[in-house]
Amino acid sequence: MKKNQKKNLCKEEERLEKLAKKLYRQMSLSPSTTVSTPSSTPSEACAVCSDTVHSHQFGVPACLGCIVFFRRTVINKVQYKCWKQGRCLITFASRCSCRACRLRKCFHVGMKPAAIQQRDRLGPRNPKVIFEEQIMIQADDIPTSSSLLSPLVNLQRVQRALHVNYSNHPIRNRNQPNAHRKPAGRADINFSLKLAFKNADEWGNQFETYRKLSREEKNSVLSEYGIAFLLIDQAFQTSRFKKNNVWILQNGKVLNPDMFQEDEEQSSKAENNSDFIEELIECLGNPFRNLEIDDFECAILKTILILTR
Repeated sequence: MKKNQKKNLCKEEERLEKLAKKLYRQMSLSPSTTVSTPSSTPSEACAVCSDTVHSHQFGVPACLGCIVFFRRTVINKVQYKCWKQGRCLITFASRCSCRACRLRKCFHVGMKPAAIQQRDRLGPRNPKVIFEEQIMIQADDIPTSSSLLSPLVNLQRVQRALHVNYSNHPIRNRNQPNAHRKPAGRADINFSLKLAFKNADEWGNQFETYRKLSREEKNSVLSEYGIAFLLIDQAFQTSRFKKNNVWILQNGKVLNPDMFQEDEEQSSKAENNSDFIEELIECLGNPFRNLEIDDFECAILKTILILTR
């Protein structure tokens, strides 16, 4: 496995650990569950990414995600680099794909760094306000009530119950969590991918913002989010298995790093596959097990990731 792939996996896990118990403040789970933004009008759109406007805090109408991104970047004096010569199109679906172009557009539409500096020179403020801003900087948008996630937790339970139907061996017996499990084949892996993208799309459709996207825009979101969704479900399954040297698919089938070593004809490919499984176990499976991530926290992770795509 390439070094940059290993880094990306570990960075993603660090991000999951830091945000595991934080909820989103701004989200819409159904047509009847929306978050109001009194500082904007319904017809306005974020000047940077066209998402729902949160405020005009830095001189232009902007969503909470772009406000937090701009403030964090200016305060930390972060410099980004675009690998496409600054030609990236910034929309709601693609705003996280290139931070350099997103920042460039923030300046282009008129967001004012001075507004940040002036506010930060005002002196001590209410500790509650400071705490809320720190949370917002870490997670962009965070809800305040766990009840908002109840429909998502229920959806997750339904999806996982259906996963059992795709297994041809008993895995629901909680008294025998380490009962014999069959090794996964190529068909199992391909099916797991398709299942994850289907489940991720169902998850996204719980949010009004996602439902408003075109099919092409949804596919763009799912191209990244679907993999993250898959890894969360599989890491959760893996963490419930007492053996710490295997990776479990949604249907309970097993991927073992050693299973690839017998393929002498394609030794290089086998080694890469083995390394990849070991990285999944080390960077996701074991942390999920050590942190004892539960159903509710999995729902939080899935929500965080789709709202930051």
